[in-house]
Amino acid sequence: MESKDEIMTFYGRCKCCLEYGYMKNMWKEQVWEDEREIYGEMLMDTFNIVWQCNTTEESICESCIGRLRDAYHFKKEVISSQQMLDEGVAKDELAMDYKNDMMELYLEETSQRTDDVEQGEEEEPAELKTEYEIEYLEEDADIVEKSVKPQLDQDVDSDSASGKQQTNYRNYTQADLKKCLDMIQRGMSQADAARIFNIPKKTLNVKISSLKKKSETPAREKTQEYRERAEKSLKFIEETQTILEMTNTVPFKVKAARLYCAYCYLKGGHFEDADELRSHTFEHHETERIVAIESILRPFWLNEILRIDIHNLSCAVCKIRLPGWNEMFQHMYDEHGKQFDQAYTRLIPYELSHDLRCALCDERHTNIHYLESHMNAHYNNYVCPECGDTFVSLSRIKKHMEIHSTGSYPCEYCGKVFTLKKYRVKHIAMMHKLVKTFKCFYCTERFVTEHLKHLHVRECHKDKIKIITCEICGKMFDWRPNYLSHLKKAHTKVQRYQCKFCLKWFTAKHDYKLHEQRHLGTGKYVCVLCNKNFVTGQELRSHQKVHSKERKK
Repeated sequence: MESKDEIMTFYGRCKCCLEYGYMKNMWKEQVWEDEREIYGEMLMDTFNIVWQCNTTEESICESCIGRLRDAYHFKKEVISSQQMLDEGVAKDELAMDYKNDMMELYLEETSQRTDDVEQGEEEEPAELKTEYEIEYLEEDADIVEKSVKPQLDQDVDSDSASGKQQTNYRNYTQADLKKCLDMIQRGMSQADAARIFNIPKKTLNVKISSLKKKSETPAREKTQEYRERAEKSLKFIEETQTILEMTNTVPFKVKAARLYCAYCYLKGGHFEDADELRSHTFEHHETERIVAIESILRPFWLNEILRIDIHNLSCAVCKIRLPGWNEMFQHMYDEHGKQFDQAYTRLIPYELSHDLRCALCDERHTNIHYLESHMNAHYNNYVCPECGDTFVSLSRIKKHMEIHSTGSYPCEYCGKVFTLKKYRVKHIAMMHKLVKTFKCFYCTERFVTEHLKHLHVRECHKDKIKIITCEICGKMFDWRPNYLSHLKKAHTKVQRYQCKFCLKWFTAKHDYKLHEQRHLGTGKYVCVLCNKNFVTGQELRSHQKVHSKERKK
């Protein structure tokens, strides 16, 4: 049976980050840790963004929800702290005195109730049963735990997503949570610990459950492992800053196959042309180009790698042109005594030009997604244990591992079977329920397919259409996918698909599938007169002309 969290989600596109996946309605009231949330109102309250409420179309992903909660509660905490400072109240001192008094009271009581405390059978005092202290079922605790973003197995004292969430009824810090867990491990009941440290019982339940599920690695080894990861992240930042300072490289971000400035991508605004991106970076971010790298890579566990453009790569110190990325590292070591470790494996070079060539092997690609996937082959930071494929980041290999966890997921409408559940969800949303996931960038209209959205833009926003001219043959296109398809078929001619019946090669997978259907006789267009099938409607219409001539004779 599906959990409540799964029922509330649907496949769509996040309004905040434009990524596709499982979403939640931005304007529908949700419940998280007994607190009512409406994400659209939280966005407007936190960032003063004026958005119209569209209860049926606006959606947000789990990743953005976590980041929004951090910002929303952090703003409330800052405002609350400022009010306390204005009132002259020493919040920390009062809280510490209160906790010390409660600890003394607890130690006095434990001398009389030692047996009950050790067995954990003491009944909860009536005064603890407030409107927020609702007992959790195990399945509910799992739902809350899944909603918290994992922090790569960090220690209890590290900043976790659940620990940072500040609600209007709790008043505790990470230090409080750690002390509370320590006292529970020493024998204190959860009810007493929740009362003394003012921490909701359900938060303690989730925390204790997550601690039990962690690996049995000794605490010292875990602490050492976390410190090593932190040191590597800091070293990566320093090396990246050195490379940016000594070369003309430009960091950038990629979302929904669009290029974004690494320094202001949260503000929106993408770049169709890589030259515009480079000009924008040096013109508007020259002063922060080096120092802002640390903020770009936060949080470190989510920004494991950084993409960097090395178009016309040159050394800013020697004022000479560098032939390539690997040659740059050699030049820095020979001429300037600079040696790089983390940057060599985590700084990913791209040659952002019109033809999107690989910066390491010069292989040409027609789409940024193909180039992104191709870069995995050059890095063995992570290796799939099932098939041996290499990947540049942890997030990519996690996404890849899903293909090895296959099952049987039939569509309830047409019976088509899928190997992954997410493929079935996407199929139903796109083909049967016709969910309008493609939103126009210039108005509030939504469409079922990307092509329908393009037709709308061409009709209603003509001034936004950008004409792309093929540099090889001069043919012009008003939609980038058509231009890329033209390059692939007419000029690139990389034949990747071979027919197993006649050994003929094809450039496009679609053409290959149609050709194979002709061999198998499984075309979906059937002649009503002779029951012969065809793979395209045009072929069927040409065939029907033969029957028309026969009738005339």
